Amino acid sequence: MGRIGVSYQDISNTISELQGQNISPSVDNIRSALGTGSKTTITKYLKEWRQSNEINSASSAANHLPEDLLSLVKGLWHGMEEKQDKQILDIQNDYSEKEKIINEKLSSLSNENNSLKEKLHKSEEALNAAEVNNQEQQKTINKSEIDQMQINLHNNSLKVRLIESQAETEKMHSHLQKLQDNIEHYQQAESKLKEKQSLRLAELTNGFEGKVKALEKEIFENINLQQKQQTNISNLKDTLAQKENVIKEVNVELGDLKTLKTQYDILDKAHQGALLSLERADKQSVTSQLENQKQALLLEQSIDTNAKLQTKITKQEDKITSLRDENNFIANEKANLTGQLSQIQHAGSLEFAK
Repeated sequence: MGRIGVSYQDISNTISELQGQNISPSVDNIRSALGTGSKTTITKYLKEWRQSNEINSASSAANHLPEDLLSLVKGLWHGMEEKQDKQILDIQNDYSEKEKIINEKLSSLSNENNSLKEKLHKSEEALNAAEVNNQEQQKTINKSEIDQMQINLHNNSLKVRLIESQAETEKMHSHLQKLQDNIEHYQQAESKLKEKQSLRLAELTNGFEGKVKALEKEIFENINLQQKQQTNISNLKDTLAQKENVIKEVNVELGDLKTLKTQYDILDKAHQGALLSLERADKQSVTSQLENQKQALLLEQSIDTNAKLQTKITKQEDKITSLRDENNFIANEKANLTGQLSQIQHAGSLEFAK
């Protein structure tokens, strides 16, 4: 029973399977996958499939290729870069292998053609020899003519195969050129994208550095202001402590003055009593007169002391009032400086958090 030949549908299905495995649909790969079929039949159906596929690819590319490339560059370039490089490398290796095979076939055909030319030359020599011996070598001449016809037919067949190989090579070169153009387009798009990213990064870096320098300057100024205010607060505290000590001393003196005033009041009452006694006793002894003179002297001294004490008390009270006003002013100034310091620290914390 004869072997069943392969059909166009078998070739189409096998090509789809090979493409799904990222294998180039060459004649040898298709024949290896099928396990049967002649190269002539496979070549014929492969050409039909390629012609049909080129029409569909051209129509699809006209409608969708720019949008897909743009989407690839923007969204999937980094993720698909290694995969695309590998696919392109596989395609280039596959085409390099095909080109190598075609060159080997061309070399083989050239050698075969040279061999045929040598055979033709030998046939011509045999024909010349046959012409000398026309009658004896008529059969040989006829045979040589038949051989020559066969050689010519074979040579023509080789020429046809050579033309087909050249056409296939040109298609491969065209396909490879398209791939190289796509690679250059991808590289240009990648270069532009990297350039934009570099410019954006430089802008962000410069802006951040300027902001950091301004923030450092502001923090430095705030720290200096804070140190000055802390120094002022420390000085105010020292001044306030000194004022409080003075107030304590004044209070002590004031207590002493109050004690003296109490003593003065006691003396004044005694003086008043003495005056009353002098009015009642008109006649007294010399001793009584001396006592009166003594009381008068004590009264004089008491009045003078009272005036001095009153003046000193008034001065101390004025000084106490002044110290209290100054103390209140210092306390208010301290509260204001403390509030300003808190605001500066809060503003610095917010700026640093930004």
